[in-house]
This record gives sequence, structure tokens and C-alpha cells, in this order.
Amino acid sequence: MESIDSSEMRQINSNLVLKLIWQRSEISRSEIARLTGMSRSTISAIVSDLIALRLVVEEGGGQVKSGRRPINLHFQHETYSLMGIDIGLQHLTFVVSDLRGQILSKDVQPCDVAGDPESAIALIQKHADKEIEAAANSGRDVIGIGIGVPCPVHPKRMQSPMSADYLPAWKNFDLLDRMVKRYQMPIFFENDANLGALAELWWGRDRGESTNIAFVKLGSQVGAGLIIDGKIHRGSRGMTGEIGQVILNLSDKPEMIAKGSFGTVQSWIDAVIAKGVSSEDLFDEGAFFLGVGLCNLLSLLDLDEVVFGGNFPQPGERLIERMKEGVKLFGANKQDVTLSWSQLGDSQIAVGAATMVLERALNDISVFPEPRKEKPAPLVWKGGRFIHG
Repeated sequence: MESIDSSEMRQINSNLVLKLIWQRSEISRSEIARLTGMSRSTISAIVSDLIALRLVVEEGGGQVKSGRRPINLHFQHETYSLMGIDIGLQHLTFVVSDLRGQILSKDVQPCDVAGDPESAIALIQKHADKEIEAAANSGRDVIGIGIGVPCPVHPKRMQSPMSADYLPAWKNFDLLDRMVKRYQMPIFFENDANLGALAELWWGRDRGESTNIAFVKLGSQVGAGLIIDGKIHRGSRGMTGEIGQVILNLSDKPEMIAKGSFGTVQSWIDAVIAKGVSSEDLFDEGAFFLGVGLCNLLSLLDLDEVVFGGNFPQPGERLIERMKEGVKLFGANKQDVTLSWSQLGDSQIAVGAATMVLERALNDISVFPEPRKEKPAPLVWKGGRFIHG
């Protein structure tokens, strides 16, 4: 067993205290000591570091009738910014948020991502440049960039997050390398549906509820993100959640195909998009079988909640009710599972990408920049990167 030296233990303790203050928003040193078992001197040293990073301020103190007013620590969620980028096949969505998930800016740009990588990268960097400069000049430095991509991301092969197996035009484009070289900050990539699930876990539900959920993205692309015990479940190759290929209907009769029959979730979605909202029979049949298919997912993973979202061309509530019929008929022990349409809107993936940066930062205090003694000069582009000049 490897031993942990004092510096490693200090960082572990710092991460624990940081996350606790973020979770509580306001807490006293004595409460931190009670919850963590750390000594008062250890906590004081860590709090001093957090104050220097401008993540925490002290409030309270002074005399009151019954004694001395306690000094509480308050988390400063407005000190830094997070950037999230949702890379779709035909669009780019950008958000900048504070450390509490509040969106400070949002922009959606049409872009032929699948067919024109060079233009896509240029637009990503142009918009990121603008937002990073604006954040720095307002005193809210961006501490990291999270990026959601429309393909599986192999956890051990991050050099090419835009998989050429799914996006052939990206074969010779290393997006990670180009982003890291341009921006001197942490850059994280993740599959878009996984980020939708992460956003749902952090912001779409009351905190403290179940941490076993699925987010199913329906639209021109279909995918599912899984949260198991509060963490993204990726699988060994990043392929978990490829629900688009789940079999719904095995019929191959010519007369059924002529009516718009389907075999998988993706083929059903494609048929609904092609035929529009007028094809009620096709919609209802597919939604029912999707509910039946969910029974398999629920049986295998014992989930508590499934949330749906995406640019699906049918009302969300109608889809949910029809799926519930399938679950009710075939999922004998699954009727207490919550099925719902997400309320996070069309920026959900980008918000999830920014949340990924926040999650990493709260678990690794080194993501935050070193404290500065004075207000920095405006951020400018020089020598191939941004500097304070």
C-alpha cells in the first residue's frame, strides 16, 4: 500500500473542506470540524488558502447579549466563471456560468460541424476568445472549459475526442490539442448525453434525491447518459448509453415498412422527424415500444428516474404518457420509477459541460488559479495565447 505524504493529505483535506463549504453555502469552522473530524488548526490553514483564492469570505463575529456571534464562512460563487460548449452536428452552443450554475451568457451558432471541422474549430475558438476576455476583464476569470461532443468519448483515448468512426471528416483534426495549446487552462471533453445527465443531476432535481438516473436525448441523434451512484457511467470504451440501436420492433413485413415501420429507437425518431406531427399512429406506436424497451434498462440498472430531452418534434408530455403505458404493461416492479421531460431547456448539454468543470474543481482545488495580489491587467492575445498585458 502506498503511503500519502503531508502535501497530498493537505490537498485531500482542502478538497473536502472546499466541497463542504460549497454544498452548505454558509458554515462555521466548528461545524466543519464536527463533520470532518479535522483539527481546528488544519481547518484554519485550509480556510486561509480558500480566502486567498477568493472562494470564501468570513462574516459574523462581534459581541451579542448571549456571547460572541459565530464567524461563518460563505462560498463566493461569483468569483470565477466556467465555460461550457455543446458541439452538435449542425450547431454550437456556448454558455458561461458562475460557480453555482447560474448562466451569465449564452449563444447558439449554426455550424456544419460534421462536414467542416476547420470552420467549426475557428468558430469555437473565436467565441471562446471573446468570452474568456470578457470574463477576465470583469474580474471573473474562466477557470476551465468543458466540451460536449456528439459521439462516444473513450476514457483512455482523449487525444481524439471527435471520433472519426462517427465523424469521418474529423479524422486528422485533434481538437483537444488545438484547444490546450490556445488556452492555458484545464480542458475537459465528454459525450453530450452524459453531460445532459450530469446537468440533470446537479440542477434539474432537488438535491439529496436519488443519484441513479438516465438522461435520454431524443432528436436527429439519440443517446443516453447514465448516472450511477452520483457519477457518470461510461463503460470501458465510452460506449454506454448508445440507446439509438436498441431494438423496438422486429417486424419486416413490406406493408409495415410502407407505413413507416421501424426497428430501432433511431429509425423511429428518423421516421417521426420525416413525417412530422401528423403521423400520430407512428408516434404512439413507437413511444409505446420505447416504454417497453425502457423496462429492460430499468431491470438491468434499477434506476429511480429517467429524464428525456432534446429537439424531439413532439410534445414531451404526450411522449411520456405513452411510454408510461409500455412500462406499466411490462414493467411489473418499475411503476414507481419517475419518467419526465427535462425542464433545463436547449442549453442543457452546454450547462452540463460547464458543470463538469465545476465538479472537477470542487474535487481538485488545484484547478483554481493561484491567488493574485492585485487586479490583473486586461487579457490580450499575444504569442499564440492569452496573457494579462
